[in-house]
Amino acid sequence: LPPRHKPVPGMLKTPYHPEVPARVLRTEAALKVAFGDEIAFREPGRTHGDAAARALLEKIHSKKHLERVRAMSSGGGGLLDWQTYANEETYGVALLGLAAWMEAVDVALAGKGPAFALARPPGHHATPSEAMGFCVFCNAAAAAQHALDRGAQRVAILDWDVHHGNGIQDCVATGELREGVRFVSIHQGDAYPDVEAQRRSNLNTVNVPLKRGTGGKAFLEALATQGLPFLEEFDPDLLIVAAGYDALAIDSVAQLSLFPEDFAAASQLVKLKFGRKVVFGLEGGYQLDQLPQAVTNTLRPFVGAQAKPEQRQTDEEQGKAGAGFEVALLA
Repeated sequence: LPPRHKPVPGMLKTPYHPEVPARVLRTEAALKVAFGDEIAFREPGRTHGDAAARALLEKIHSKKHLERVRAMSSGGGGLLDWQTYANEETYGVALLGLAAWMEAVDVALAGKGPAFALARPPGHHATPSEAMGFCVFCNAAAAAQHALDRGAQRVAILDWDVHHGNGIQDCVATGELREGVRFVSIHQGDAYPDVEAQRRSNLNTVNVPLKRGTGGKAFLEALATQGLPFLEEFDPDLLIVAAGYDALAIDSVAQLSLFPEDFAAASQLVKLKFGRKVVFGLEGGYQLDQLPQAVTNTLRPFVGAQAKPEQRQTDEEQGKAGAGFEVALLA
């Protein structure tokens, strides 16, 4: 799809904004080179249109917030907060992006997963009442609600973006999501939004704050011993991974020190604990050379030679001709 959500020239105080269409376009190209026809791409919106996405968002966000985004887009765009832009296409693109997450959930719940919603804008900072941190709507929380609406009893959300998933935490703290969802955020403890809530756990949430400079080994140990057990004991019907890649050492937005191969190890942990009923959705990650590598490595444990032989046989039984991953794509 054409890259439609992008900064309006002159809107921002700086000439460059890191949340740009190239994040998805370069990643799509890298995935096609790495995997060829072993993964299946689909454009979102064929199953869930704008009306369905809007109805789902009304369960997550205030009507005031939804109307503000719609009105700002219809008026030509503007700033939703000091670093979160909207243009005339943003509202529609954000609905279509959520449709990608919804369709990824459908794939995974049908036993044909995992699936990756390679869509933008990101969402894990968006609270019930406002956009923030490049994020417009909280896709991960909405995807969890969609899974519950489709019959799932319990949904787990794992956020491995370098920044705290404050929006997800707020969205799952009340109502049906409070009872049906468990959430883990593993992140740099003093990074944006840098509030006390990201350093303590409560209710259905476990936060795993990491020190600046934390590398892959310590990250994976914290994930395995502090994050995943809380989700695994919930025995979820689906795991949603809010997959940010700004913990890469080369990414300038924060100060963790991961490398692309660390995400293959993280994904392998996810696979061992939760199998193939997994949805990944793109959050942050702004270094345009290593982001595609990191996403590619996230898929490797599930695709081709990296998957166990018995898992590839399961793919064949499901009629997927060895295509071990569905990618719903929106730049």
